[in-house]
Amino acid sequence: MSNRVKVSGLILALVILLMADTSAAAESSATAAPVTLAVEGPARQLPTSMCGSSSEPMIERLIGDNAKAAALKELLPAWLRFPGGSQSNFYDWKSGLLDFHADPTSSPYIKFWDGVAKKIALTFPGGVHFEEFAKFARELGADPILVANLETSTLEGQKQWFQQLKSEGIAPDSIELGNEFWIAMAFDPASMQRWPDETSSMEEMHKYEQALRPLAAAGAKFAVQASGHTFWLTPGAAGPIARRLLNWDESLHSESWFDAVTIHLYPLVDQMQRYPGGNTADGLFRYLMSRCDAGVDRTIRDIASRVPGKEIWITEWAPHGGNSWATGNPVTPAMTAQAVAREMLAFMRHPEVTRELFFTLNFEVPPQYGHFVKVPDGSYRPMAEAQILGWFDRAANEGATFRRVVEKGAAPISPAADPMRDSYREIEGGVFNNTSGTTLILQNAAAHARALDATDGGRLSNPSSIEIIGGDDLSDTGRRPVQIKSASADKPIVIPAYSVVRIIWPGRAEVVK
Repeated sequence: MSNRVKVSGLILALVILLMADTSAAAESSATAAPVTLAVEGPARQLPTSMCGSSSEPMIERLIGDNAKAAALKELLPAWLRFPGGSQSNFYDWKSGLLDFHADPTSSPYIKFWDGVAKKIALTFPGGVHFEEFAKFARELGADPILVANLETSTLEGQKQWFQQLKSEGIAPDSIELGNEFWIAMAFDPASMQRWPDETSSMEEMHKYEQALRPLAAAGAKFAVQASGHTFWLTPGAAGPIARRLLNWDESLHSESWFDAVTIHLYPLVDQMQRYPGGNTADGLFRYLMSRCDAGVDRTIRDIASRVPGKEIWITEWAPHGGNSWATGNPVTPAMTAQAVAREMLAFMRHPEVTRELFFTLNFEVPPQYGHFVKVPDGSYRPMAEAQILGWFDRAANEGATFRRVVEKGAAPISPAADPMRDSYREIEGGVFNNTSGTTLILQNAAAHARALDATDGGRLSNPSSIEIIGGDDLSDTGRRPVQIKSASADKPIVIPAYSVVRIIWPGRAEVVK
C-alpha cells in the first residue's frame, strides 16, 4: 500500500505539473498607476508565536518523511495540530488509531470516517502517537496543539493520557476541548445526544478542563468552541443547521475557566457559485475576496463581543471551502493564493486573534488540500499559497508589531449581489517590524498592475529583498511550484494583477509616515 491513506471519493490522484521559475515579465512602471499607502487603524503587538497549520499525520505519512519535514520547516510554522480535525473526537491514545463504529443510524459523515479509520489502521498498524508527533513538530521549530477526545474517551481515559504525557515530560500547553461540537459530526444521532446544545456542551467541556488542567504544562491554555455563525449564515437563514449554529453562539459567554475560543473559517464556495456571476472565475473571486476580508472582520468582532478578554484561535481555515471535496474545487490555485494572503492580513488586524492554523498544509491528499509539488530530485516545493503562508510565518512569528496599510483614498469594493454585503480593498497590506528588520507584505487583488516606489522618493533606504508571487490567470487550474520573481528598487516596483509582493528592509523602516 502507498504511504498515504487512499480514501475513495476524497483522496484523489495528484497530477503534478512542473514549471521552471521565470523572471518577472517585462512590464513598465510607466503603464501601471502608482500606489500611495496609508495607515489604517492602530499598531498591534503580535504574539511571539501566532501562525501555524494543521498538517495531519494520520491522513498521510508525515512523520519520518525527511523531504516533507524539510518543506514544512522552510515555512517556519509556530504551531501544528494533533491529531487533526473531526477525527480528534474519536482518537484512541493507547492504540494511536481512530475509534469509529458506524451503524445504520449514523450520519453519512460518521460512516465516511468509519471507512477512513479502517484505511488508517492498514496504513499505520502501530498507530500515530502524540509522542512522535510532538518530536516531529519541535524538530520543525513548532509547538503542538492537542485536540482532546471528549466523544469516545472517558474523562478518566483522558486523564490517564495526560498523566502519561506529563510523566514523559511532554505535557501539552495548548489544548482544544474537542472539535466542532456545534455541528455534532453532521447531526449524527449519537453525537447530538452527547452535544445537544452549547450550554450542556460547555458544562461537559468544563469537567474535562478541571480534570486535565493539573496534568497539563504550567500555564497551559484551554480552548472551547464557537460556531462563528456570522461567517456562514446569510441574513434570514433558517433550517436546523442555521438554528443550531446561531443558538450556539448566542449562548456563548465568557467564563473564567477557559482561555480561548476556537472558530473555523471556510467560505461556502458552492453557495457563492449560485450568486449572480459566481459561476465565472472573476465573479467567484470577488465574492471570495469579500468573504475573506470583511467577512472575517464581521465574524471575529461578533465572537469577541460575546467572550470579552478571551483569545480567539482560528484553528481551521482555508479559502477553498470546507465542503469542496464533495462538490469539486472551483477555487483555482491563483484564487487560493490571493485568498490566503487576504485572510492572513485580516487576521492580523484583530488583537483577539492570537493563533491561526491553515487547514490542511499536507502533500498527498486531494488537490484542494495539497499545497506542495514533488519535483524530480525527490524534494517538495511549495505552491504559491504555501509560500505566502511562509512569508507571514517569518514576518509574524518573531513578536513583531503589525500595522495595516491600504491604498490612500481607495474605497472598498462590494459585489452588488452578495447577501452578506461584504467588501474588500484591491490594495491591502501590512507592515511587520521586529528585531531582524521590517517587512511589507502588499497584495494587489485588482485586474491591473500597480507600481510602488520602495524608497518613497529616497526617504527610505533600499530594501534588501523584493519578491513577487502571482500575476496569474484566475481561471488557470494548473498546479505548479511557486514562481518567485525578484525586483530591484532602482525604479518603481511593478506589482502585477492578482499578486503579492514582499519587501524587506534590514532595519526599522517607517514605510508609511
